Amino acid sequence: MEVIREHRAFATGGGPAAPAPAKHYPESGRAAGGLEDVLRQILDGARDLAGADLGNVQLVDPVSGGLWIAAQDGFGPEFLEHFALVVDDDSACGRAARVRAQTVIADVELDADFAPHRAVAAAFGFRAVVSTPLTARSGALVGMVSTHLRRPGRVEEHALRPLRVYGRLAGELVARTWDPGVARSDEAIARAAQDAVNRIFAASLLLTGAAASDTVWRERLEEAADELEQAVREIQTTALTAARG
Repeated sequence: MEVIREHRAFATGGGPAAPAPAKHYPESGRAAGGLEDVLRQILDGARDLAGADLGNVQLVDPVSGGLWIAAQDGFGPEFLEHFALVVDDDSACGRAARVRAQTVIADVELDADFAPHRAVAAAFGFRAVVSTPLTARSGALVGMVSTHLRRPGRVEEHALRPLRVYGRLAGELVARTWDPGVARSDEAIARAAQDAVNRIFAASLLLTGAAASDTVWRERLEEAADELEQAVREIQTTALTAARG
């Protein structure tokens, strides 16, 4: 997986700086500190959960409010150039950012709004897209994880819901890792938060796999998903309290 480096939104030691022109996003900037590892885990996990062939993680540009690709797997320069800075409502990620909700395009060839991006989709061989917002506890959008499938078709709810839960916790982790103003004096808390993300995602994978093969497990997944959501809220509350000291 490629983590895009040297993006100016990660200015060393001073918070966000003005971004480079959109066409230079794939070639410039560096994800500071532990953010690179966080983005890699988010993308790898989301692809596994969605059973996706390709994927990328975008972060919100602090100046334009658009989405830029910070990590990706399976795409080349043409894709990175085309989606260098997303500010439209045509793509799955653009729609998801606008409504702050998970967005699914079951078939990019049949989705009228996706028409401006079909050539790029054909070039890289994907037909379906799922874009899931990464949100902080405050509700602010910090990024997007998109998974791309080579075959068209509906993605089952039992796979989508755990991914939405994961997106909320992962979003908080991104926000805390990215923001130089967030206190990070307690490394034990930071490690615990990272471990929580990994454990919740692993549980989601197991539940999703079970639900796919048994209707009884589908019902149990709904119960478990409720518990996962509650766990996310408790972890975020604990982290916020600890940060305030």
